[in-house]
Amino acid sequence: MSLRKGEERLRLLNFQNNSISAIDHLHSLPNLIFLDLYNNELTAIQNLAVLSSLRVLMLGKNRITQIANLECLRKLEVGHHTWHIQHASCFNAALLNA
Repeated sequence: MSLRKGEERLRLLNFQNNSISAIDHLHSLPNLIFLDLYNNELTAIQNLAVLSSLRVLMLGKNRITQIANLECLRKLEVGHHTWHIQHASCFNAALLNA
């Protein structure tokens, strides 16, 4: 499913304050490096392995309990916490409440 012509070149995406509860259909964004999902209704972060260029993911003000498949991610921001990640596949969602 393609949203717009040329969307494969998109590098930054801001979905703040949209009541999003699931992340899907991002496979057409291979160049996305920055994804802002602040203040939505997400409980799980998954299905992002298709975003091989993703480096920054912002998740503050969500209800995250599970994080998976973020092997390419270098920086995760949730609220006032920022993690610089070396091995994202080992990231523990319990750290979100730290």
